[in-house]
Amino acid sequence: MDTAYDTEHVAIGLWQSMYQRSLKGKRGQRNLRDFIAALDAMPEKRLISDAQVEKEYDEDKDEYVVVGVCAVACFAAARGKDPAYFGDEDDSDIYSTAELGRSAGLSWTMAWEMTNANDEEFGSLSPEERWQAMRDWAVLKLLP
Repeated sequence: MDTAYDTEHVAIGLWQSMYQRSLKGKRGQRNLRDFIAALDAMPEKRLISDAQVEKEYDEDKDEYVVVGVCAVACFAAARGKDPAYFGDEDDSDIYSTAELGRSAGLSWTMAWEMTNANDEEFGSLSPEERWQAMRDWAVLKLLP
């Protein structure tokens, strides 16, 4: 018997179990509905990957402005977090993005899986395709 192999499968099983519970509970279902509403409220239906936000310098305002967000940042902004303080490509990773989601009310496992779907599963899609894929991802997880 390969103990490392067995231990890894147990850990994966525990993670999946926690993730499924976080999706099916009241909080998880509310968060999914809130995420869908946040996506629908976006003026431009596009999501970036590999960063929480994309910023560009606005010479008229003499400051950097947010021009794109990832899925978790979209959720967090809808929950009242200021995207101007989110990490850009130089200072965000899956851990900090999942922590942003957790601070906005997602469970750790849901925040991690949302980040993973946005950056890995749908990372090769265009920002507009990623927006649709993440919306579909959330809708499929809603309970009837």
